[in-house]
Amino acid sequence: MKKILAFVFLSLVLLVSSSHAANSEIVVESTRIGIPAPEGFVNVTQTWPEVMAHFESMSSPSMRYQAVLLPAEDVEAQETFLNRYLTVQTSRQFEPVDFTPDLFAELRQELRGQMREIFDEVMEDINENLSETAKDLNVKIGETLHIPFESESENHIGFSMLTNVSSPDNEMIIANSYALVFAENRLIYTYVYSRYSSADDLAWTQNTLEKWVEEIVKSNEGL
Repeated sequence: MKKILAFVFLSLVLLVSSSHAANSEIVVESTRIGIPAPEGFVNVTQTWPEVMAHFESMSSPSMRYQAVLLPAEDVEAQETFLNRYLTVQTSRQFEPVDFTPDLFAELRQELRGQMREIFDEVMEDINENLSETAKDLNVKIGETLHIPFESESENHIGFSMLTNVSSPDNEMIIANSYALVFAENRLIYTYVYSRYSSADDLAWTQNTLEKWVEEIVKSNEGL
């Protein structure tokens, strides 16, 4: 469990970096999981290949982007500065694994009880696991502040952080609220990002995450 736990948490923190229908789905192995789009967001996974290519170039090889959702106004303008966005990812290692409710409950308990220890262990590995493209661009994930955030149910556990991300031409703070979600006996990772200017931006990521996770869980009930 400790090995699985460390990998799960590393997957959660590694990435600080359809159509206009409100609902869509992803396929993990042969399992279909509904991913509703929060109000004001559009799933661009199939319709904006340049955006998907950008995200995939910055990703860890251990993860797979399943969905990227952008603000509707960005999609309409066909231009985005990624001030706010949402993603869904899966761990390639865990895609074939059928998780049970009991196993997910155990995983939640371990994450809750040992998160600080695991966080300290994996943060030093983040920059080493950035893709070669990110390294070529000299993108670095700097100081990270883990924010106390209680978000948990039998189907998810969520966290928040502020992270300094820098490149030669830019430096910014990113607010990120993220959750490990149990749906259809699979694990998916949901992320809500915002450039951070004030506490309101962090609060937005937390509120959006909790509402989105609730929508995801409801959309997969009875499937």
